Amino acid sequence: MAAGSSSITIIYMALLGIGIIYAVLILIGGGLHGLHIPGFDIHLDGHDFGVGHDVDISHAEVGTNVDHPSVKVPSLSPVTIASFITAFGAFGLIALGLFDATTRGSLVWAAVGGLIMRLLLILLLDIF
Repeated sequence: MAAGSSSITIIYMALLGIGIIYAVLILIGGGLHGLHIPGFDIHLDGHDFGVGHDVDISHAEVGTNVDHPSVKVPSLSPVTIASFITAFGAFGLIALGLFDATTRGSLVWAAVGGLIMRLLLILLLDIF
């Protein structure tokens, strides 16, 4: 490891850890989308919440019928931001540990690696 890189290593580890924790929370949250406890109904996919009875809020209607273009920026979704943060931390640690890069060099590796992973995720989300 390059001299004086312990603080940047901590930052890389923190970013990698945040990304992994976010991925685990998404995994757990995805598994709970159809949780059913007797007497307490939660249907997160249809936005139904109720204690002792069902309350259906999934069919809300808005009275406006205005045609306007929608603004879609897929690169700013929470998943792509989290993938960039995770990849940034991982590539930064790889650059410091395996390639013995300087702090500036590891920042370049981390930024390029994070951008590549983010762009790959955007392409995959557009395909599927």
